[in-house]
Amino acid sequence: MNYEPKAGTYGYLWVEGYTVTAYCTPCNRVVKVDLEKMPAEQSYINRRWRCQYCHGLGQANLSPDHSPRDSPAAKQRDAERVRRTKVLAERMTTKTQKSRPA
Repeated sequence: MNYEPKAGTYGYLWVEGYTVTAYCTPCNRVVKVDLEKMPAEQSYINRRWRCQYCHGLGQANLSPDHSPRDSPAAKQRDAERVRRTKVLAERMTTKTQKSRPA
């Protein structure tokens, strides 16, 4: 199955190698969000981040991979992007098959 994640979703961020860091201003806590565990088809746009400890509202910082396009790191990033796209396609296929009645 060929699956391309939609822009604006956690699946897209994970496949494209973005990182999301959440900051809790009230308790000064910083957490790197594990995008692989987030729901792939859920939108991150207008997401409100809440601290699991103090329950205060926080902010998130979204960062792309900053490797130069012609560097060895870019080649690794491209290979990882292909691998992640395949992994996500398998997950979505499995999810679709489980949701169908037998």
